[in-house]
Amino acid sequence: MANIFITGGAGFLGWKLVKNLLNETDSKLYLLVRQNSRKNVRERIEELINKSYSRKKIKKIRSRIEVVKGDITEKNFGMKKTQIGNLSKKIGIIYHCAALCQFNVPMSIIRKINVGGTRNVLDFALKCKANGKFKSFHHISTVAIMGDAGGVLCENSLDIGQRFNNTYERTKFEAEKLINKYRKKGLKVSIYRPSVIVGDSITGEASDFQLFYRPLHIFSMEILEEIPASKNLKYNLVPVNYVARVIYLISSNEKNDNGNYHLTNPHNITLNAFLNIASSYFGFKKPNITLGNKFNFKKLKGFRRKVIEPYLPYFNHKKIAFGMANFNRAIKSTGFVWPAIDRKLLFRLFKYCVDVKYINKKIKL
Repeated sequence: MANIFITGGAGFLGWKLVKNLLNETDSKLYLLVRQNSRKNVRERIEELINKSYSRKKIKKIRSRIEVVKGDITEKNFGMKKTQIGNLSKKIGIIYHCAALCQFNVPMSIIRKINVGGTRNVLDFALKCKANGKFKSFHHISTVAIMGDAGGVLCENSLDIGQRFNNTYERTKFEAEKLINKYRKKGLKVSIYRPSVIVGDSITGEASDFQLFYRPLHIFSMEILEEIPASKNLKYNLVPVNYVARVIYLISSNEKNDNGNYHLTNPHNITLNAFLNIASSYFGFKKPNITLGNKFNFKKLKGFRRKVIEPYLPYFNHKKIAFGMANFNRAIKSTGFVWPAIDRKLLFRLFKYCVDVKYINKKIKL
C-alpha cells in the first residue's frame, strides 16, 4: 500500500479514519498535526494511541505513524523546502480532514483554514504527483454546501444558485470550487459530503460538541419556551464511526477515485420526534414548536436570541433531498448499511453528554 498523508488526523472524524487505515492496511501514515499551547504534536497522537489500543498493539501502531509538525494555513505547512520535498517523494494518498466546523466565525479566519488550507494541501498533492507515486486525494466536505437551496442536490452538482446561512457553509462551498480547478490540473480528488455527524454509535463518544450538540445543550437549559420550526422537519444524522468506515470503503477502491459522494442516512428523524426523545432522557421541558411564519420573533431577544440564532436556519430550511447514485454504486458490494436513528442510539449519544458533563440530566423528585 502507498504511504498516506492525513490532515486533521487528531480530530473527531480524522482519528476514526486513521484507525480504519491502521486496522485495514499496512500503510505508513503521516499525520500532519498543528502545534498548540498545551501539548506538543507527538503527545497529542500518543494520547490517542494509548486510549485506542491495547499494550500489546501500541508498539506496532507507533511504528506505523509518523507525526509531522505543520499548519495547513501556511505555505508548505510552514516546513523548509527540503523537508516538504522529501515528504512529497513518500506520499501516494492524501486524506484532507482538517477544517473549522463552527458557525459564524469571521470570514477572514475561517476562509484561511477551510479554503486557504485546502489550497495548500492541494498544492502539496501536486508536488507528490510530480514525483510519480501519487494516486489520489480525498477531501471531507459537507452537504451544507447546499446552503438555503431546496429540492434535490445531486452528487455532481455544486453551484445551484444557493445562498449561505453562515461562513462555514460558504467556505466549504468555496473549497469544492477550488478542488474542481485542481481536478483540471490532473489531480484525482474524491469529495465526501456527510450530513450532520454525531458521536460513535456504540460508545456515544464525541470529541467535537458542535452542530448537533449545541442546540441540544440550549434546549436542555430551558431558556426557550417556544421555537420557530416545523414539527415534521427532518434531520439526517450520521454516526462518526459509520462516516469514517464508509469513507475508507469507498476510497480503498481505485475505481471510485475522482467522484463526489453524499454520506447521508436513509433513516431520518423529525425534529418533533427528536425533541420528544431528548426531553424524556434529560428531563428538560420540551419547547413548543411554532411554524416560522406564525412565530412572534419580537419575543425572541437578548441572550436567548443570541445563542439560538445561528441554528434558526436549520429549524426552518426548505424540503431537501440528496442524490445517492455515486454512493450507492460505490458501496454496492461492501455490505455497508447505515444505522437507524432510534431511541436506543440516541440514548447512547445522550449518555455520553451526561458522562462528560456537557449536558446535565435533571433528577425527577
